Amino acid sequence: MDIPDAERIQAMNAAFPSANSDNILAFIAFQHVYQQVDTEYATLLQDYGLSESRFLILMFLRRSGAAGLSPSDIAVKLNSAKPMGSKLIHGMIQTGLVAKKTDAKDLRRFNVQITSKGSQQLDRFLPVNFDYLNHLFHGLTTEEKFQLNRLLAKLLR
Repeated sequence: MDIPDAERIQAMNAAFPSANSDNILAFIAFQHVYQQVDTEYATLLQDYGLSESRFLILMFLRRSGAAGLSPSDIAVKLNSAKPMGSKLIHGMIQTGLVAKKTDAKDLRRFNVQITSKGSQQLDRFLPVNFDYLNHLFHGLTTEEKFQLNRLLAKLLR
């Protein structure tokens, strides 16, 4: 990777006075870590036939219990557009991870429930998921993890 150092960034200040080397270096480091973690995690999920969205849907459905969730509720929880959520759900129905159930209150609507296959896949993945997270954060103290969470939250303000 061709990562600029503070000196190279300072040289840009002549043309771009708003170039703050601390901000640029922090962003580059953040982006590099995010890309590496995202790639590793996507590979881990893929090894279990999942994507991040499929994993989240299974977790949402497990938590919802027997009632399941409507496709709209799932889309809101995923923070995605309803058509994208519907496409994911359709694919998960085809693979047997989830099933449609007619809504008891409105027979024109349906809810989505996790199937036993979906629960089994989730049960196989969760220990591996937790091992990955433990490995990822093993070098940080409890205080450092708290600080990291606080700093990441500040970025979203």
